[in-house]
Amino acid sequence: MASSTPHVIVLQLNGEGEPTVFEELVVTNPIMPGEWALWSSTGVTPGPTAADVDAPDMIVVENAYLDPRVVATAAIDTDYAVGAKARLIMPQAGTLLYTFLEAGANVAKYAPLEHNGSGHLQAYTSGKIVAYAAEAKDNSAGGSPVRIKVRKA
Repeated sequence: MASSTPHVIVLQLNGEGEPTVFEELVVTNPIMPGEWALWSSTGVTPGPTAADVDAPDMIVVENAYLDPRVVATAAIDTDYAVGAKARLIMPQAGTLLYTFLEAGANVAKYAPLEHNGSGHLQAYTSGKIVAYAAEAKDNSAGGSPVRIKVRKA
């Protein structure tokens, strides 16, 4: 039986073609596929903040080259370590993505979301709308981020 849990970050394209995958050096902290990234002077780090309205929306995608015979965890659950090259895309509007909702958040389907500063999304307050929730997700009792399906704004 097929799994109902996605194993890739890009779930559906918007019809405008494949996104360009590029690589950047991971600096400061490890970064997980599905987290949003921010450029620094030396590479990428997890997440812009809601106030980073001019920051490009870059999301980390799974490492398609991980060998499941060697790595015990799925590519979508395997961090890119500091010093490694992470694979990223700049998704276009309408793209369906599998990303992270911050710990303690509760959002309805179609709720607008913004960056929270740590690579995850939070309910929109005053920043730039990055995506809209494609499903309702209640993580209000959760102490860690959870994956959520979203449509890129």
